[in-house]
Amino acid sequence: MNETATPLLSQALDDLELEPEYDKKATKCNSMQSNKQNHHSWLIPFFVNIFLGCVSFSIVQPSLVGYLNQIGAPLSYLPWVVSSYSIGEMLGSIAIGSFYEYAVKSFKVLGRGPRYSLLICALFGIVGSAFYAFAGWIEETDIARYFILIGRILQGISTGGRQAVEQAYLSAAVAPSVKVEYTATLTTCAVLGFVMGPTIGALFCEIDATIFGLPVNANNAPGFLILVANIISFIQTIELARVVNKTMKGLTFLEAAANRMDPALLSALARLGNKNTIRLTTSEEMAPNQM
Repeated sequence: MNETATPLLSQALDDLELEPEYDKKATKCNSMQSNKQNHHSWLIPFFVNIFLGCVSFSIVQPSLVGYLNQIGAPLSYLPWVVSSYSIGEMLGSIAIGSFYEYAVKSFKVLGRGPRYSLLICALFGIVGSAFYAFAGWIEETDIARYFILIGRILQGISTGGRQAVEQAYLSAAVAPSVKVEYTATLTTCAVLGFVMGPTIGALFCEIDATIFGLPVNANNAPGFLILVANIISFIQTIELARVVNKTMKGLTFLEAAANRMDPALLSALARLGNKNTIRLTTSEEMAPNQM
């Protein structure tokens, strides 16, 4: 993107304040954009993924004490297991959030930054959930309890990274007119995940089965649920990326962000003769399935 883009944008904003005749056009285009944005194919997966990610924090609460008793770990180990998830969440939001910012600036093809970041989150979730679920199958107490601890840290990294990436991407990928609505919905899904986790975990209290000679019970069943959810999230992210590649082939992230600027601002940019700085498309040309 041209280095003069930033001052041109500032000049364009000033220009907008001086020329109100574009307000009606802007309102009409914003309405059209809003209708288009309402059909983003990636929004529902985003909301579901953040819900399940936050569920993974509290779903183990009804069974965690019993799980520690099963592997022979002392109850003094409980605070470490509970706090390890929060530590992982903090590390994930910082590390994966930083990677996302780097990826968006470095990768020239739209969607690679968000895709790689979310795939990393899903991988952390898969490995962490597997550690947590398989701990009940390990006879050595010290090894089993470290499996639970490491599993919870990795699950926290997954959820923290997912929250950072999805919040950042959402703020850049949707029209300003619906940004508050979608951000609020994403936050609501996160809160519901934290709140509903214990209820979902309680549903597994009666599970006591054996699969291939290995026990699956109320203690490790929540781990298997989150494991399956992360595997689905991983596959889902790959599939959504294919949609992006078809609908936005050759378009950079900055150019896609420009497509969601206020139409009046785009008109001002055009009047400044800045058509070669950012590739612009009208709201009618915008693909409904941009990720």
